Amino acid sequence: MGLDEWIQRVFVDRGPGVAALGPQQCGVRLPVGPSRDLLAVRYLTALFREPALLLGGLSDDDVGRGLANLLEGDARSDVCALACPDVPIDERRECVLAVTHLFCDYLGPKLAAMRARGEITIGFAEILEVCSSWWEVWPLRYDESRGPAELDRAALVVMAAQLRSGIEDCVESALKGLGYWQWEYETEVRSLLNEYLAAHTRLSFSVQFLLFEGFGLTGAPAR
Repeated sequence: MGLDEWIQRVFVDRGPGVAALGPQQCGVRLPVGPSRDLLAVRYLTALFREPALLLGGLSDDDVGRGLANLLEGDARSDVCALACPDVPIDERRECVLAVTHLFCDYLGPKLAAMRARGEITIGFAEILEVCSSWWEVWPLRYDESRGPAELDRAALVVMAAQLRSGIEDCVESALKGLGYWQWEYETEVRSLLNEYLAAHTRLSFSVQFLLFEGFGLTGAPAR
């Protein structure tokens, strides 16, 4: 299965991803097991790095539902490949870091543009839900086999970029993620929050709510 076929399967057909398929269904000459996980991680990295290019011909509904399929649907096995120790850690880390482009260069601007045009459609709602729930269902921390610290810290780099983007939906996604990460990375999370609050004195109601609910903050830098 090539990259274009994988996009079609996950985003349009919304079936299982490459990691869940047998070698004959994959359409590529790979041994069973780890190599399918490696292929899944490489396809995810390509998607996250250039979502506009790879998803440009799809409807907003397909984009939202396809991403939901990766997070919680039949294609979730591809994202769970990030937890596979047989896939080199450097490739897994690059995949996580590429999520920055997915959010800051694609999903966040797309939602902002749709909102500005008044396009509050089913596709808008689907994409918004993916952004909102990303760090709640992302498998790095909630599966029994947690990702190694390198992946945790790569995720923190992504959340930092989301905060610095200034895009409301990216910021809210990051704050929800940091609320979970704070239990093991309190110092790093506190530093990111301080940086964000020092740079933003005017906060939307939803951001203020997340700061208070997740961290007990009211808009002043954490001490």
